[in-house]
Amino acid sequence: MCSIDWSMLLEFCKVVLSWPPIVLGIVLILIYCFSASIRKFLERIEEGEVAGVKIKMAKALQTSSPEVTELDPARELVQAVAPAAPAPPQQVALPPDLAANAQAVRFFDLARQNPVEATKLAIATFERFQFERFLNYVFGSQVALLKHLRAKGSPASEAELQPFYRVALNAFERQTPYSFEEYMHFLQNWNAVTRTNDGQYELGSFGSSFLRYLEQAYPPGAEGARSL
Repeated sequence: MCSIDWSMLLEFCKVVLSWPPIVLGIVLILIYCFSASIRKFLERIEEGEVAGVKIKMAKALQTSSPEVTELDPARELVQAVAPAAPAPPQQVALPPDLAANAQAVRFFDLARQNPVEATKLAIATFERFQFERFLNYVFGSQVALLKHLRAKGSPASEAELQPFYRVALNAFERQTPYSFEEYMHFLQNWNAVTRTNDGQYELGSFGSSFLRYLEQAYPPGAEGARSL
C-alpha cells in the first residue's frame, strides 16, 4: 500500500499557489475575456516605446467596402419608411379610333403638356353636362322657384312655395299629377334645394351654380335662348 508524502505535497502547493502562477493565470483569463477590446486597442496604436525599444505598427489598409459591425437603428428606420422613388412615367399612346379625331388629339396633348388646365377643362365640361341634363327635366316653375329662393336669400316655407307648385299643376294634363313632396323631392335629389331642420326650403349649391350657368349660356333675348 503506497503512502502519501505530505511534505512533498505541501511544497508543491506552495509553488503552485505562489504569486507568479496566480498572476499569470489572472492575466491569461483577462486576455481571453477582453481579447476583442485589446485587439481594437492595438489596432489604434501607430507607434510606441517599450523598455527603450521603439515599435511602429503598420496601418491596415482601408478597403473600399469596410465591414459594418454595428447598425444605426435610426438610419435603418428612415430607410424602411422612406417612400420609394417614383417610377418614370410611361408613354401612353391614343388608340387608333381616337388618334383619328383631331379634337381628341388636341385634348390629349393638352393633358400631357398642362395637366392642371386639362383637369379644369374636364371639370367644366362635366359640370356643363350636368346642367344640361338637369335642364332637360326641370319644370319652368321649378326654375322660377330657384330664382325666388336666390332673390330672397333665406329659407322659404311650404306655403310660400305652393304657388310655384300650382303653376305646374295647371300645366299637367294627367289625372294623377305630382304631389308637392314629389315636386320638391326632384330638386332635393339634385341638391338644387335643401331642407332645413324646421322644414323650410333654401337654395342648394347645385341650384345656385345652375342659375349662374343658365344666365351665362342662355341670356334673355339672345339667339337660341331657351324658354322655360
